[in-house]
Amino acid sequence: MRRDRYFDEKMSGKEAFGADSKGLIEALLKRFIGENPATPLRPTLQYPSYHEVDRDGSVSIDLNQLFPDASIGSDFVAESFIYSFEEMQVTLQLWSYGPILCHINKEIVFDSKEYQENFRVRNEVTFTLKKGENHLNIYTEKTPMGCGFKIGTTNTRWVPIYFYQSKDKLGFKIRHLSKHQKTVSIIEATDEQHDGLGTYLLKIPVEDPYQTFQYRGTGQFYKVMDGQKELIVNGQKESLESTDGYSNLLYTGKNFFMDSLSICLTDDEYEDENLDKKIYYCGPIDETITSESFKWSTLHQDPKGEQIYWRSFEENRPIRMLSQTPLFGYWNYPMGVSLYGMYETANFFGNQEIGTYVQKNIQQIKEYYNYCKWDRDNYNFLGIHSHFYWMEELDDCGSFGSTFLKIESTHDGEIEKDDEITKEMTGKIAYHILEKQKRESDGAFSRYNDTMWADDLYMSVPFLVSYYKASGDERYLEDSISQFCCFKKRMFIEETKLMSHIFDTRTQTANLIPWSRGNGWVLFSLSELLDVLPESNRRYELIKDFYNQMIEGVLAVQDESGLWNQVLDETFTYLESSSTAMFICAMARGIRKGYLDSQLNNQALVAVEKAWQGLASECIDQFGNLYGTCQGSGFSFSRRYYKQLNWRKNDTHGIGIVALAGVERLKLIDYEKSRRGENNA
Repeated sequence: MRRDRYFDEKMSGKEAFGADSKGLIEALLKRFIGENPATPLRPTLQYPSYHEVDRDGSVSIDLNQLFPDASIGSDFVAESFIYSFEEMQVTLQLWSYGPILCHINKEIVFDSKEYQENFRVRNEVTFTLKKGENHLNIYTEKTPMGCGFKIGTTNTRWVPIYFYQSKDKLGFKIRHLSKHQKTVSIIEATDEQHDGLGTYLLKIPVEDPYQTFQYRGTGQFYKVMDGQKELIVNGQKESLESTDGYSNLLYTGKNFFMDSLSICLTDDEYEDENLDKKIYYCGPIDETITSESFKWSTLHQDPKGEQIYWRSFEENRPIRMLSQTPLFGYWNYPMGVSLYGMYETANFFGNQEIGTYVQKNIQQIKEYYNYCKWDRDNYNFLGIHSHFYWMEELDDCGSFGSTFLKIESTHDGEIEKDDEITKEMTGKIAYHILEKQKRESDGAFSRYNDTMWADDLYMSVPFLVSYYKASGDERYLEDSISQFCCFKKRMFIEETKLMSHIFDTRTQTANLIPWSRGNGWVLFSLSELLDVLPESNRRYELIKDFYNQMIEGVLAVQDESGLWNQVLDETFTYLESSSTAMFICAMARGIRKGYLDSQLNNQALVAVEKAWQGLASECIDQFGNLYGTCQGSGFSFSRRYYKQLNWRKNDTHGIGIVALAGVERLKLIDYEKSRRGENNA
């Protein structure tokens, strides 16, 4: 029975590119890069200190503190908005002192009952966020128990929620619904005092080519470009030069907060902006000014030796850095897979554009390493890279860490001697996996919900073998081998030679459901291990046999289209692209590198070619869009659950691995030509 196609056959990548696999692969990746450009982080005003923010991002708002004189029965509304990069379903959690009425985009999504109040119950609210701004209003009442609420999300690790007053200002606006309609901003001025002594850095946005700066006061102002200072004469207009959209200025003197600044938009039109809200300062600082001093990623020390960061003149609020894009420079396991595929593609084709994009991702993460540690320690709920700085489970660190290590190491797999940040970051991952990650009595990795996932072989083994190459420490290689032995013992289905997705450690029961990408993670990770495992290792044959058994199982369930089904043994589930790509990679490597048994070679050769042609005709369109990639999965012992997991267009679980599959196929073609003595040209 023929399934519905993802798109019209005439719109397929195969139809558009024909035999030009290089063109198709590059179209896939360039489309992704075009939709997720390399963007800087965005300076954003921080919550005030009297609003507690939990590690999971839940915000507590005590209206008794803001309105201590409000009478019992007073009504309030808290106004904010949630920004979403795409339409998606989320679940908020709410606690309340008193009754709550919650509106999202003017629709009522929650109206509390009496038993849900007084912080007795965690209330869950599920709704769909639209792409862009989603306006949130929470109406509440002061009761003898107090006044206020706490709000967060149930899945902060994967769907972090930030509440904004405006694009660059976190927080809520609170209105007391009385006759006078009093409004209090969550981000309001504090009583913090400055003595005004010392040296201060300033950033002023340059939005006009004729924009100039004028200073009135008793101190000294300098323009700073490339670490060089140029004195600004008091009272004289100076043109503002841009460094990434900002002009960098340095002040030394005694009366910084008493002096006045003015910005002139043109030479003829004078306009005093009175320290516009987009002007930021850092100080007083106690260090030598360098070209690095004005980077957003640079932390400074005050004269007392404490770390300080940029602040806004508007209400004198601290600045934090948040992402402007959901994917660029984003540390999570699907992006680890995506960048791995991009990196290998760039190297194979010598594509500088793709290679530069990969490097910019990694460079931004490394550049903000020290800032992120400071952000975590000061604000609890991280604005960026929360997976790495939380590091609770393997998927927080292993996938991206493996790619990070591959990109930042030498050709021999070692880390450059002077690359301290890569050493420190990968060392933290290695320590977590070896020493902190939850394990069963035989050392098998498991999760804190008492399950084992086939996915976790990819979330651990590729990093472990890369770290083995970087460090030379045999423990990481041996742990990789042991994990495959432990997982196979619990989750391998002998009859079909496929892997169960889940194993329950409480009941010692596998779910016996061969979810496609779960099997892809396992087989792809076996190829990663076999790529570095010496044949002299005492357990080499065990790993090789496991790999070949799985190849047999996978070959037996390949669809006539060349692809594999979402559930491998359910022939009427949709054709899934990410698992198909992983199977291509694993088989192509096994043929080239000799760990696929000879009797399977011819069958695997045919399967690889058929699978790639299936991807090109069924899953990639002429514009480089990728279809049929299963959404991120939870777990269940019900087949119905896996069959209802929907596919997503251009999902990061598929982009990079499909590109890598195309590269591995081309490497295999070159290998076969060479083996037959044909001209590679």
